[in-house]
Amino acid sequence: MYEYHGWLTISENTYEEETESLLLVVADIRAYIEKLNDSVRGKLDLYAVNGEFHMSLSGNDNHTPIAKNNPITIFEYIGNQAKGSYGLLYIRDSADKQSHNCFKVYVLARGKVTEREDMYLSPCNPRIED
Repeated sequence: MYEYHGWLTISENTYEEETESLLLVVADIRAYIEKLNDSVRGKLDLYAVNGEFHMSLSGNDNHTPIAKNNPITIFEYIGNQAKGSYGLLYIRDSADKQSHNCFKVYVLARGKVTEREDMYLSPCNPRIED
């Protein structure tokens, strides 16, 4: 099983609030998500709250998703389109022989996605499972 949960705040840069060009970037991201929604086994949601754009994604798949549907790829895409975006993505992949009992955390900050160890839910057994 491949389980994932994530959130993002979408920002064009790290120093300004919303600009007209951000609306173009968000429109591009929305089109990207709409193309994926038919093939992703989960939920992708892009929405505005109080003048800021956010995205949430979560789901379960029977296998590690192919590259274009992989939530890490989605995070990388948004990081490339909107360098000021930030967020967290938790993934647990039972097919990963070395870390099947752990969540991996992917951090998007300043356009880059980095992998970190999870210290809250891992190891899954015994922390959240018997």
